[in-house]
Amino acid sequence: MGKIIDKKILTLVVIFFVGCFFVYKTPEVKMIGKKQSLQEFLQEIGDYKLIRNIPLGENVKETLELDDYLLADYRGPNGSVNLYIGYYFSAAKMSAAHSPLVCLPAQGWSVDEPVMKQLTVGGNVINYAEIEASIQGKTDLVLYWYQSAQITSPHVFRNKVNTFYNKFTQDGEQHAFVRVTVLLAGGKQDVNRLALDFIQDFYPEFIEYIGSDNTTVMP
Repeated sequence: MGKIIDKKILTLVVIFFVGCFFVYKTPEVKMIGKKQSLQEFLQEIGDYKLIRNIPLGENVKETLELDDYLLADYRGPNGSVNLYIGYYFSAAKMSAAHSPLVCLPAQGWSVDEPVMKQLTVGGNVINYAEIEASIQGKTDLVLYWYQSAQITSPHVFRNKVNTFYNKFTQDGEQHAFVRVTVLLAGGKQDVNRLALDFIQDFYPEFIEYIGSDNTTVMP
């Protein structure tokens, strides 16, 4: 039985790496992008109003190989939330998004072990990770996941598999990294509730954006 399972795993690994070879080596004639940017599309999210867009430096955008992004603060009835989305139109950029488990410690943050959780929003399941990140007396609650078309995962490798799979189906190549951050001040239960309440409003709009027809051929 163990040998059969090992063979299946080996077969999947071989298929994945062969697929990656074609994803990276096959020249792309056209790249499909969005006519409307994330910043334009997500001006308001349910009961949450946009407070400010936060621009990223050119070096950061180049390092992350971003095709589009949103970094913004929103304020709702129960508090403020920070949202980051790094968006990619091509499966060739499957490895471009950086995990917070790598980025935040590199910036001096202390990060707890991630807790894997699941949330259902309008029939869509979000598989996400939750961490606490601290620096200089400040602690944030961070929820994050990788999005490949309408499939979610908190794991980098699984996202690569999902994106590879979607490349050869009608779901296409677009994928993203999503991070929701709330300042951990007061009770953790209230902060967690605020983050999840924001995601309940945000996620249907994000799914609409992913599936929207506002595409254009990029040069």
